[in-house]
Amino acid sequence: MKSFLPTWNLGLAIGNRKDVGPDALESIDGAPASAAGHDRDDKPGRALGHDREDKNGRALGHRDDAEDADGCDAPPSVTDPDDGAGEACDASNILFVGTELDEAISGRCGNDELYGASGEDVLFGGGGNDYLSGNQGDDTLIGGSGADTFSFDGDFDRDTVLDFSLADGDRIDFILYEEDRVDWSPEMLAELFVQAGDDAVLELPGSDEVVVLANVDASLVSAEIITVTNLYEGADLFA
Repeated sequence: MKSFLPTWNLGLAIGNRKDVGPDALESIDGAPASAAGHDRDDKPGRALGHDREDKNGRALGHRDDAEDADGCDAPPSVTDPDDGAGEACDASNILFVGTELDEAISGRCGNDELYGASGEDVLFGGGGNDYLSGNQGDDTLIGGSGADTFSFDGDFDRDTVLDFSLADGDRIDFILYEEDRVDWSPEMLAELFVQAGDDAVLELPGSDEVVVLANVDASLVSAEIITVTNLYEGADLFA
């Protein structure tokens, strides 16, 4: 086992690069060529795990098992793709938290949890039932096979899911912090999805936050596939 900067599991190390483009991603088995990164100025990074706070005292994230992850100082161990080439995919579960850089982060065959940070990230779950959260930045999320959950956390920007599949049991998870959103429900958010060309698009009221489900019929997006978690103090936690 070797430790790497954030990489695709086929060995494309780009954790410290800003030029993640379609030519690079076309070389990754299973990642659509349209999953291209973008150049941008970085925003301040964010901690993950519900017991951490940003500079304003707001809790960030809500998943307990992300508490000790640090994508900058302690990159996770990922099997070197050059070791044991041709063997079955590693089915262990990966927890990966990104940094402020624009990164491509990939899981493997387990039930992985992948978190971007403040860059414009590309997250690819691979096999298994994965949890993907781009956080800040205009992120691209690719679940891969399995019943995946795509999370939209706090002040994300424009996030695009390239392979959302109702047939696979994919779900949408909204994590909210604002007082004026305490009454938001799965039913309300489902009704806000509209058809824009081939895509189902949701623009959150009063913000620049946008969710794009590529090649999805907006009329099929229902409350049954949406979870809303509101972390504003005094709000009911789950809806």
